[in-house]
Amino acid sequence: MKIMWLDTETTGTKPWIHDIIQMAGIVEIDGREVEQFEFKCQPHDLGTVEEGAIKTHGISIEEMADYPKPSKVWNQFCRLLDSHIDKYNKEDKFIMAGYNVGFDFDMLQNWWRKCEQSYFGSYFQYKQFDLYPLVFLFDHKYKWGMSRHTLVDICDLLNIGIDAHDALADIRATKDVYERLCDMLPKEIQL
Repeated sequence: MKIMWLDTETTGTKPWIHDIIQMAGIVEIDGREVEQFEFKCQPHDLGTVEEGAIKTHGISIEEMADYPKPSKVWNQFCRLLDSHIDKYNKEDKFIMAGYNVGFDFDMLQNWWRKCEQSYFGSYFQYKQFDLYPLVFLFDHKYKWGMSRHTLVDICDLLNIGIDAHDALADIRATKDVYERLCDMLPKEIQL
């Protein structure tokens, strides 16, 4: 099984308007990490950057403007994908994994379109593996009493260090949360 653990930092929360400015991930094949990556990317439209996004990740518009153009990042990202996926084999695709990964999936798919590229489905399945609902399940089972279920909250609860709102730090922490939750499963059903 091929899993791409992926996190993005963006210029806002609307995938059809806002852009990816950082994406980072871990490529896992058959349960083994084979590659870690990080790309920074200039927004397609600097005029759509929300002030709230800047407050969240701390990346200024000036910094974003200095990042590589989206077309260059797309080419680099596709080279990485091509090194692990046979895009012509419909059985050979990544499952995207992360924390609230539907957001990152939608951002990446819309970024792909904004880069005027087709065939997103040549690399990614539409199935996703999201830790967010698992945290709810574990919170209920173990009666943690979490009032919020953010990545930072679960990392704090499990004593996992995180430098929040940096895509590489967030995805590394997400994978650490996954490993810790797997360790908490009864031995007969451990993943």
